[in-house]
Amino acid sequence: MSSESSSQLYGCRPSLEGFHHSQCAIQPVRHWFGSKDSEDGAASDTSKLPGPFDTTDSPLQSADRDPPGAGSEDGAASDTSKLPGSFNTTDSPLQSANRDPPGAGSEDEAASDNSLPGSFADNPSQSADRDPPTDSPSQSADRDPPGAGTVVAVLDTGIQYDHLAFSNCDVRMEDKVIEYKDFYNPEEDCEDYAGHGTECAGMACGLSFKGLGQTQSGKEYHFQFTSPAPGAKLMVCKVCNNDKDDEQKSQKCIVDAIQYIVEYNKSHAKEGERVDVISISFGYKNFNKQLALAIQEAITNDIIIVCCASNNGMWTQNPITYPGRLGHALCIGSCDKYGQPSKFSAVGKEVDFIELGENIWVPSIDQYRNDVIRALDGTSYATPAVAGLICRLLQDLRRLSVTHSLPNLANDMHNVWCMRDLLKTMSTVRGLHDNARGFGRLEPMEYFKRGDEERIRICNEILGSLG
Repeated sequence: MSSESSSQLYGCRPSLEGFHHSQCAIQPVRHWFGSKDSEDGAASDTSKLPGPFDTTDSPLQSADRDPPGAGSEDGAASDTSKLPGSFNTTDSPLQSANRDPPGAGSEDEAASDNSLPGSFADNPSQSADRDPPTDSPSQSADRDPPGAGTVVAVLDTGIQYDHLAFSNCDVRMEDKVIEYKDFYNPEEDCEDYAGHGTECAGMACGLSFKGLGQTQSGKEYHFQFTSPAPGAKLMVCKVCNNDKDDEQKSQKCIVDAIQYIVEYNKSHAKEGERVDVISISFGYKNFNKQLALAIQEAITNDIIIVCCASNNGMWTQNPITYPGRLGHALCIGSCDKYGQPSKFSAVGKEVDFIELGENIWVPSIDQYRNDVIRALDGTSYATPAVAGLICRLLQDLRRLSVTHSLPNLANDMHNVWCMRDLLKTMSTVRGLHDNARGFGRLEPMEYFKRGDEERIRICNEILGSLG
């Protein structure tokens, strides 16, 4: 099968050329996850924002250091290695040996106090362009972890079962993963042999764990990983082994998985059991009617579907692939740490938002370890990060409904149309849309800083506008 006809797993892309921050007039933007190590290795102080969670400071790499991947003094991009599959994408270069290790901030680097409620990992995924965060603050006994009470289904290549992103001494595998089902090989389990599914599932709702960050130069660093919604539960749907799989069979597996989730929700109506969000980080060049109908059915049943735009940039006639191109699902592109669209991120009118998708620390498979974290590029990782954010928003909407006796608020907002409008209120290009940025990069920090009454007012305006 030619690579043109095969499915595309949008996990990783070749690194862009290295550059010094001082050569760029654009300043790094503050992202919404994590805390960073101080010089002595202690976690930075945390502060509280309106909402049910504690918050952590958002790390930024100092401007006098090169981003990871700038392995030489002249800023040339480091060598990359191929991932499994025929889509010819490679891991982003990790931090080079002659740079400071992750978490080693300069003495004058102070983390700013403006992140989302909860213990996020560095923007949708821990950017490797910045220092990885340390242990997130422990939640108080009377507070639920971020994303608690929600379920996200990841349709991908399965997961590494024993990875610390899915089970640890505090959380059992069976408590984190509500169900796993292999649609591609029904007689087998959902073990991930490509790595893509583990990376995307871990990015959406992986547990917090202290892992081993690995660089291409052989350096190893230990630091804390935290996803956007570590309290959310996970449904694993394996719909392919890798990008070499038969496209028609893989698309049929996706259709079967979505239909299975719709039927599953009909028999699991309670919150915390029914699937709230589906994350899809791959796509196809050709339209499939059955896939379109399945996604439409899921959306009609109030399941919010988040798809990646693709890593085709603007170099093909139709860069955005299906199902992201269908329009009624949320379509997510990638940006760099400055908030600028990634060169590899697909361009098109279907793009809704962009989120950090370059040099992102994500849980990764390993033959010998269960705590490996690697830095990768791709719209694949921006997509589950937004899916995790949506779990956080749904959790907050349910809290608002209970706290302020608004029983219909959370249910009325639980659909893709209201969620798109809610995300617009925290985007950088509000009211404007372009083919590269969509409605812009998401800044949920500003939304969660608002009080309950203001957030309720925003929801009422959205519900009123949708009639």
